[in-house]
Amino acid sequence: MSAGMTAGRGSLPAGPGTGSRLQGILWMALGVFLIGLWEMFSKLLVADYSALQIMGVRVVIHFLIIAAFLNVRLPRALKTPRLGLQLTRAALSFAAGLLVTLGLRYLPLADSTAIIFLEPILVVALAGPILAERIGWRRWAGVLAGLAGALLIARPGSGVFGTAALFPIAGAFCYASFQLASRSLGKSESDASNMFYASSMGPVAALFILPFVWEPIAPGDLWLFGVIGVLSAAILYCFIRAFAQAPASTLSPFIYTLMIWATVFGFVVFGDLPDLWTLAGAAVIVTAGLYIWHRERRLAG
Repeated sequence: MSAGMTAGRGSLPAGPGTGSRLQGILWMALGVFLIGLWEMFSKLLVADYSALQIMGVRVVIHFLIIAAFLNVRLPRALKTPRLGLQLTRAALSFAAGLLVTLGLRYLPLADSTAIIFLEPILVVALAGPILAERIGWRRWAGVLAGLAGALLIARPGSGVFGTAALFPIAGAFCYASFQLASRSLGKSESDASNMFYASSMGPVAALFILPFVWEPIAPGDLWLFGVIGVLSAAILYCFIRAFAQAPASTLSPFIYTLMIWATVFGFVVFGDLPDLWTLAGAAVIVTAGLYIWHRERRLAG
């Protein structure tokens, strides 16, 4: 799961535009597929380079693409009355991407992806105390079920994953916090400002981090660094197109198709297949997430 994913849902139009819902679903499906590719290429790199170096290079490329995309709107994008919250959200995005990349170093692709699916469940859990949203007992039951699913995958004390599972769990928590900040900013900030600031903290952090963690990049790996940066921006664009043409309630369930790509890429590229505990935990998390989505859709209707 990438920063593009969170930036996509948090900083994009909330309602459908004039396009068809089918086109929105297709854009969403493409974006999720690209997330799977991003995770796969990141896992290839994290075996030989530090997660900080990978993140540093990726966010710089991503930022340059976003700045070029905004083009003439860039001066307007710089204007924000809520700079503190924008920068906090950007830091959460950077931290989430770093934690996910660290998780990919130690965990199989499908296992890490399944744990990160906690993010939409954590959004519901945190929305009550942070945004003062009323969360009924049914949705709290879904939250607890999702956490139980994560425990099935991580199996604390079993020695299977150990503390490595904490990386994607912490990443999901940062993603959820990012989403809550995005909800608040979406009421007062322009899409251009949200896009710009969501990708702004990474390059600043990279300036301070990269000199201390930099390792020479092998010529054969240069294209991989370039690809994950381009993919990050492409994912954001796909979500922009998707959420502009279909409502979030229609698109949200399709994020769970990422488990399919994580399993396929994990097996084909790395020879990993999720065990029964992981599959069971993923099934519980997905079911809980879909139940919460169903409850929110009913309450909204």
